[in-house]
Amino acid sequence: MADYAATVLSEHAAAAINDAKAVEQIKAEADLKRAAAELARRLSPPGRFDPDVTLAVFRSIRADERLAALYRAAIGSADGFERNNPDKARVNRIIGGICKAVSGGSSKGPDGAVAMVQVSGEFCFTYTRLHPPLGNPTESRHRSARNEGLPNEH
Repeated sequence: MADYAATVLSEHAAAAINDAKAVEQIKAEADLKRAAAELARRLSPPGRFDPDVTLAVFRSIRADERLAALYRAAIGSADGFERNNPDKARVNRIIGGICKAVSGGSSKGPDGAVAMVQVSGEFCFTYTRLHPPLGNPTESRHRSARNEGLPNEH
């Protein structure tokens, strides 16, 4: 919900900013968040939990020219693969959070451990492999509640 509120505020603030590049970055990030939420919904629909939905979303963004351009604009990057970009780190965390919320998954397994996976050739260098929600029979209730406040595609 906090991220959704930040998106709404950013979009309204963009109108008052006299920096065209900053406005483009704000708008690209908002559009990217909506696209990431839609991709996550499509790639991990109710009843078909995918622990690697975050990677699947990043791969889909990279493979789609329009979404890849949005991603690069949102992080202020020429190619999207560089390291040490604080905007990239922030946007990647947001995309990961969207994927987690949409899937209803947990970053922690039954033992409390977090499974970080390193990848190469992707816009993300690592991602968290998700664990299914507890009590899988009520997965659809978890997913519905956790999707409130997520960006919707317009």
